[in-house]
Amino acid sequence: MGSPVRRRNPGGRRLGPAQSAGEGVRGSHSVHRFLGRAFRIAFLAFTLAALALGAHRLSPARAAQPLEAPTPLAAFANPEAACRAALDVYVQRFARGRRFQLGAVQQFGAWAYAYAQEVDSAGQPVGERFIALLAHQEPGTGWYALAPHVASAAEYNALLERFPSALADESLKAYLRQPEVAVALSAFTGHRLPWTAGRIAYLTQKDTEQHLYQADFDIEGLAAAGQVCASKPGTVVFVKQSSHEGACDPSARGKENLVVIQHDTGEYSWYLHLAPGSVPVQVGQRVSYGTVIGVEGTTGYACGTHVHYMASTGHTTWTDPNDPNTMPWATGVTPVDFDEVPWAGLVEGSIYTSQNSPSVTGIFVSPAEGTTVAGDVILLQAQVVGERSLPYAHFVAYWGDTWHTVGPDFTGPNLGYYWDTRAAGAPAAPITLALELSDAAGTVQRLPTEVHINR
Repeated sequence: MGSPVRRRNPGGRRLGPAQSAGEGVRGSHSVHRFLGRAFRIAFLAFTLAALALGAHRLSPARAAQPLEAPTPLAAFANPEAACRAALDVYVQRFARGRRFQLGAVQQFGAWAYAYAQEVDSAGQPVGERFIALLAHQEPGTGWYALAPHVASAAEYNALLERFPSALADESLKAYLRQPEVAVALSAFTGHRLPWTAGRIAYLTQKDTEQHLYQADFDIEGLAAAGQVCASKPGTVVFVKQSSHEGACDPSARGKENLVVIQHDTGEYSWYLHLAPGSVPVQVGQRVSYGTVIGVEGTTGYACGTHVHYMASTGHTTWTDPNDPNTMPWATGVTPVDFDEVPWAGLVEGSIYTSQNSPSVTGIFVSPAEGTTVAGDVILLQAQVVGERSLPYAHFVAYWGDTWHTVGPDFTGPNLGYYWDTRAAGAPAAPITLALELSDAAGTVQRLPTEVHINR
């Protein structure tokens, strides 16, 4: 027999005399088996990683949506630890150099949230700047937490909506909800800065993390407690002035006194932190430019005397105004281009002068505020300032949960009427009198004064 044939395998390695071509094929198969095992191991690792990521997602089941950035979630033994970790990630990614103080965790079962308020180097609050951290306990794993912007807005809102109402009611969810789509909104127009014409206010805060398209104005400055005016003609739809509490802490949220006005063009304007007992208007009352609707204060979550202003397309369910601890909240918050300055032109720390004056107003001459009147007949006197061609002006009085017209309509600037309180059925008790007048546009306003009838 001849000498064995020496062949080269596909790899070019010479096969020895004792190694057959079949043995070379078997060696090649061994390599293939090794590569196959490596691929299966890699695929298994990838699958397990994908499953682990899916297990850590907090959103309810929905079509797969890749996050803009991976959400760094890890399980913790309690909600506070989870919230602290989420806060650390937020600071590292979006707030380097800023300090936040984590507040008390509010928990109900497997759900919890906590506010983290921004503070300075001395630990003092930096205005009303905060973020809300949401936490949930997954069965068999632990607590996870989300911070705004770290997770997508859709993921954050989905978790928020799953919170039980015993922990977060409709108003709180609207308050914390993140805008999901960056849409260029058409600003509301026809509004004027919400304080008396000719006076100034400082813009102390605008468009913060949780308060997009919202602004804080300190009227006159130095806690002067300036009068707040309607920014546009409309009808008062909500009044709360039962709260006497406030603090520079997010946990005080809900204790705000406020007025909400619906305008003839459909939008709502909101005025928060009003001083207790300072609201002279009633639900259902028509107001105009320059109508005083309250005095700025510190009720609710307020770091100093100011009025919090915003406008919206809608609202949550109106709450009980006699409950000092609850309030409704705006939905569809939208920027406002004021007659004096557009929204984009508002700059924190700047001073603005209002041009919010009514086309017509009045002065209640007598009786003076707080007067105690003896006898049955009261002399009512007032003056109208502004337009002279009034549709009407007359006196009204409030008792028995309703307004009563007192005397005839006047069209001139001077009003005077002797009112027989006994004949009108007015009680011998404190009542509110007001000068009610209408301008050429048909906007009705009341200028009230309180008197005491003593028979």
